[in-house]
Amino acid sequence: MGEMGKVSDMDILTEAAATVSGDRQKDYGHPRENLACIAAMWNAYLTRKTHIVHDLSPRDVAQMMVLLKVARDANKTKRDNLVDEAGYARAAEMADEAAFNPVSKDGWPESKLETMANGWPEDDSAVRPGVLPGKKWNIMTDRTTP
Repeated sequence: MGEMGKVSDMDILTEAAATVSGDRQKDYGHPRENLACIAAMWNAYLTRKTHIVHDLSPRDVAQMMVLLKVARDANKTKRDNLVDEAGYARAAEMADEAAFNPVSKDGWPESKLETMANGWPEDDSAVRPGVLPGKKWNIMTDRTTP
């Protein structure tokens, strides 16, 4: 086994929560938007590469990032991997919360709030990152629908 490294004054879950809601959110925006952007890019890449349409969700991205950290930890155990795993789990939860409460001021820029306040457009790509033009977002499945 590898070394666990320097132990923080915070436990892993507290550190992960502080990171996801603090510095990372300031740097990269709300997890829903960031994970949706990554999902859109991965979907485009995988679709182009495999010629099979992919429909990864923001939650899928967070889960795969957890798997990346698990794979790294299998090579060398580090406390940081555990913090990041917990952080990605929290990011997935925050993304899910935003999906079911899209008009929350927590994480949605004002321009999107204004668009949503005027009624949902036929094309959800205008207000939901990662949604392709002509698609609607199904909040129950966290997927796009035709």
